[in-house]
Formats: sequence, C-alpha cells, structure tokens
Amino acid sequence: MNTVRRNALSCRPFLLCVVISGALALGCSTAMAQSVDYDSLLQTAIGQRNAGNMPAAEQTFRQAWEIADNKSEAAYLLALVIAFQDRYEEAITLLDATLIDYPQDTNLLLAKARVRSYQGLLQEAGDLAERILAAQPQNQEARNLTARIALYQRRPAYAKMLLEDVLASSPNDLEALTGLYDAELALGNNEQASTVLARAASVSPTHIDVLSRQGAAAQPGIPMHAWITGFERSRTDGFSSHWNDRFLEYRHRYNLRTEQSLRISHNHRFGEHDTSIESSLLLWQQSSTPLELTLGATPDADFSATRSARAAISTRLSEGNDRIGSTVMSASAQGARYRTGNIARLGFDLEHYLRNTDAWFTLGAGMVRDENKTNIGGWRLGANWQSTANLRVGIGYSEGAETENGITSDTSSTSGYITYRLGTSWQMQLNLSQSRRENSYTRDSTALTLQYRY
Repeated sequence: MNTVRRNALSCRPFLLCVVISGALALGCSTAMAQSVDYDSLLQTAIGQRNAGNMPAAEQTFRQAWEIADNKSEAAYLLALVIAFQDRYEEAITLLDATLIDYPQDTNLLLAKARVRSYQGLLQEAGDLAERILAAQPQNQEARNLTARIALYQRRPAYAKMLLEDVLASSPNDLEALTGLYDAELALGNNEQASTVLARAASVSPTHIDVLSRQGAAAQPGIPMHAWITGFERSRTDGFSSHWNDRFLEYRHRYNLRTEQSLRISHNHRFGEHDTSIESSLLLWQQSSTPLELTLGATPDADFSATRSARAAISTRLSEGNDRIGSTVMSASAQGARYRTGNIARLGFDLEHYLRNTDAWFTLGAGMVRDENKTNIGGWRLGANWQSTANLRVGIGYSEGAETENGITSDTSSTSGYITYRLGTSWQMQLNLSQSRRENSYTRDSTALTLQYRY
C-alpha cells in the first residue's frame, strides 16, 4: 500500500506555571523558572519537528520530559517524534508506561492509535480512535485520525467527508488540510487537490507536511533508500542439479509519488547460468491510478528472457462501507522474448481489504499467449494477514501458464510467506512454494529475502 503514514500534529498551548498562595518566594521563583524552561523547550521542539528535523526535536522533547511535573504531554509529543523516525515499538513502550500513570489521557491514547496505524494495525488504531470519539465527539485530532485511517483503508471519499466536516469548524486545521489534499489526490481530483494544498501552504508554508507534498522536502520517517538481497533454492524431480537463484536490488524513493529500482539477478538452472538486469519506475503513487513500468534484459541468455517489458496500473473499484471493505483492481501487460519465441501475458487482480481487520484477500485471472501462439488462461487466490506489528503472513494458490527455459506449460502452484520486521531498518521474508507442471516435473522452492531501508 502506497500511502503516507505520518502527519505532524498541531499542539495546544500548555499551562506551565501554577502559583500557590502562600508559597515561599524562593520556591515560587524556582517553579516559575522551571516552567519557563519547559515552555521554551516545548516550543523549540515543536518548531524543529514541524521543520522536519526529527532527531533534534527528539532531543529537545527529551529535555522537556525530564523536567516536566506532568509527564503526559511531554511523553505524547516525544513518542510521536520517535514514531516519525520509524521506531514504533520504542514509541509504544513509552506510551504504555505513561498510560499506567495517566490511563485516561486522551492525547496518549490518540498517540498510541497513530503509532498503531503507522504499523499497519488499523483495527486497533480504529478502535482507539472510535473509543475517544464516543466520549468526545468533537475531538479534532481523533476526527483527523479517523480520516487518516480511512485513507490507509483505501476509502478516500469517506476520508474526504470526515475532513471537510473538521474544516467546516476549523478552516485552518493543517492536518485536516493535508489529509484532504491526500484524499482529493487519491480520488483523482488533481485540481481540487492543488487548491487544498495552496490553502495548507497559506496556513504554514514552511511546515514539513506542506513542503513534502510540494516535492520540496522529503517526508521525515519515510526511508528514501532500500537495499534488498535474496536467494532461492529449488529442487526438481527428474533433474540431478538444484536451481540456485540470487539477486541484489536497490530502490530509491524520489518523493511521495515516485520510486525507481534496479535489480541484478544471477540464476543457475539446468546446468547453465544467466545474469539479468531489470529496472522499474513507480509513478503517481499517491494518485487514483498508480503506474509501474519495468524493463529487463539478459545478455547471452540461455534460459531467461533476452528482453522484457511490463506495465501495470491500479485503481480503486469500491470503497465499500462500514461492513464491507474496499476493493482495488490492478491490470498488467507483459511481453518477453525467449530463444524459443515471444510470450505475452495479460493479468487482472483484485485486492479486497476487510473493514475493521488487518487482513486482505487477492483474486486474479490472466491469459498467456505462449511461444507457440497458444492462449492459456489461469487464475490465482491469496490471503494475507498483518498478525502483529512486525509479522505478516500469507498463503496462495494458482493455476495457469508458467514459462521455464523458454517453454510454457500449465502449472498449479501452492505458496506461502512470512515477513518479519527486524528493528527499524531490517526486514526478512521467507517464501515456500511448490509448482506442479502438467505432464512434467514438480519443483519445490525455498527463498529468503533480506531488506535494509534508510
């Protein structure tokens, strides 16, 4: 899901000094000096955060937290800045510890809901936001968060309705304005989105949430670079040698809408070696129709495609409602040239996101025109679940045409994967699959992928 998961928060002025009648003059002046220090630190940290300097903001918020008499506000602000830097579990630990002393603090609960939404745990995030709205129907931050969760759930029209309601009473609410910009963009209303962004810029022209959407700055907390490496080993009955495939990929995100990747693969199959190069470009990732373009080539190919091209585009079919989740459709077309001839593929996939859960299903159908100019149809079905903040699992089954060594054959496949997040930058994925080629062999594969983002 290509969505923006961070938003700087507006902050309310905090009452910093309480003068107790009859207090000693020295004690009163000391308390007032401490309050002034806290207020100054808080405002400095908020300015650093809004400018996108999260490490500096974290350091200043920590200083404010140390001298605060009431830890709830400082903990709430500090936790979010930690989360903006992708250290979600550290932020949750701080919030949970503070909630022990302030169990009903609305800001702490909202901060926890935000961090959970960043982690993809939308069910827990939504439940927390709705719980706060039930007690405080006009809580602006909770209303903004509910709209942001709707955007994550691919429901921009619903998010737009919620945000326009917020702006009706608070026309300069920056979070509502940037959220409305994202919603209009996701709906394909580019002109309206530009108008909303201009409104946001007039409210706070140097805020990181405005600058990042203008393309003038990177959104803090979103990794701009990624290195991915993987190894796959396959065993086939009827062949004495194993297949060993390996790759190295670099991804660079230019801004919130554009990303490019370059992959080099070295594969050993059938006793032969092929080295392939592939480059992809992701465009309009925040729009209503994200596009992916891929080109590949294999010099002196033995079993791989000598050259290939692929294009894929997606669009939202339905937002559903409070009981039925949203559905996204993707269409792709691919052409590849092998030593045996040309092969073309056309595919359609549906992703359905279940409302109030962290699960989604995929259903696909496609057609392959093989090297003999024979058309072969196929279908696929998958289920995915974000079971915890760090763990995602999925299973799939497919029947259709698969090309190996330039030969296309009807194949049925069963697969499963486990993705586990290792800290703030590392992620590991394990894939297991079995493919059964008609009137031929069965292949069992194990693949391990490691990703580093920064």
